[in-house]
Amino acid sequence: MLAALSIYLLWIRGDLPDGYAYLLRTCVVIAVWLLIIMPVIRKMILRWVAIQKHSQPQLNQVFMRMQQIRYIAFPLFKEIEERYTGIRRWKEYILALIIISLSFF
Repeated sequence: MLAALSIYLLWIRGDLPDGYAYLLRTCVVIAVWLLIIMPVIRKMILRWVAIQKHSQPQLNQVFMRMQQIRYIAFPLFKEIEERYTGIRRWKEYILALIIISLSFF
């Protein structure tokens, strides 16, 4: 905490090199996003989903199917992880998820 405060004070005085200033600004933006903006957006989305859930029965079906896809996706990734490496692993996994999603919906 003391280190962050001293870096901040150097930044205000203008004695901080440009590289550290960019790093400090990036850390501040990420902290604001994680601590303030993300929880607000999440609450707004959850509130909207709760309203939509009661008004549209189709949304309940979508949520149930998403749970089913989640239970399929974890073992699928383990299997693909054993067969492929690197970028090919992610390409095959995303392709398999698309196929599974299209077959469920």
